[in-house]
Amino acid sequence: YTVTHNDGTAATVHVRFMCRECTDATWLGYEGDVSLQRIGGRWQVSTPPQMGLAPDYQPRVLQGHTQFICGLAYSPDGKLLASGSGDATISLWDAATLQRLHSLEADKSQVCGLAFAPTGDLLAASGRDSITIWRVPDGLLIRKLLGHTGDVFSVAFAPDGKTLLSGGQDGSLKLWDVATGQELPQICRGETVIRTVAFSPDGSQVAAGCRAGEVRSWNMAKRELLFSLRHDDSVLDLAYSPDGNLLATAGTNRTIELWDARTGRHVRTFSLHTDWVTGVAFSPDGKWLASSSRDGTVRLWSVESGRQLRVMEADSLPVHSVAYAPDGTFVAAGSQDGLIRLWHVK
Repeated sequence: YTVTHNDGTAATVHVRFMCRECTDATWLGYEGDVSLQRIGGRWQVSTPPQMGLAPDYQPRVLQGHTQFICGLAYSPDGKLLASGSGDATISLWDAATLQRLHSLEADKSQVCGLAFAPTGDLLAASGRDSITIWRVPDGLLIRKLLGHTGDVFSVAFAPDGKTLLSGGQDGSLKLWDVATGQELPQICRGETVIRTVAFSPDGSQVAAGCRAGEVRSWNMAKRELLFSLRHDDSVLDLAYSPDGNLLATAGTNRTIELWDARTGRHVRTFSLHTDWVTGVAFSPDGKWLASSSRDGTVRLWSVESGRQLRVMEADSLPVHSVAYAPDGTFVAAGSQDGLIRLWHVK
């Protein structure tokens, strides 16, 4: 930006900050007045101004929950954002205006698992011993799925929208017929607590991450186990890349691990977080990976190189969930303080 000297002349001051862990530069702005003095024939800053973030680095904030945010999901068209909280409510937000459209009561249980149907007209939410399915346009509860014998932690729709996958405290990996609400034959049952589940983009595979650190993947057509791998310590979240070739897992060992989704071969480790990694989400083009952590940060990584590209801080509060907007413009993160922060990343 341009500053004016006391003699009426003008100069432009550029400020550059480098990330110590990577080679990518971040350009930030200054707030307040800049005082310069002439030293050795050159103008230099005599009183350092207060550093401030450029507009794109300041998050938009959604406020409405009274407890921590542990579930986030964008609708397929990116027009809506759903949030689940420890206050036992689900909120539906207009992603453009940031207005809350609906507040849904979640049967007195925290909601950490949320998933929109591919058509965007239904929202599935995890709960205590059950899963609820809501009609998005009017926020009406249309179905309650009963069958789990403990808290349900994660839900995922199949790409065709006909089947719902769920996992939870009882260790069961269940499938449900969305149209009828009927439980289909289980994939596995009762082995260890399942924290997170996902369908591959083409629907041919499902993956489940467990508290014991095990990640398993099954072939849906044959109901056969494809592979089992180990992520040291508990797995809290996992996500397939948009092309289905990679699987990212996040865990309490403070790392994100990247795997070949077809074979289970280890590809890469991302390891700059200083506390549990609570969430992972790929950008729509698959080039970037966003992660959330109890260390109070959301980080962006290059999938190809493994380099950290950006760090976004949530006022030093634990961040429990993260979601990438379908157009790649924003990353949403849910924090301990009940706020949702949206960072512009494109």
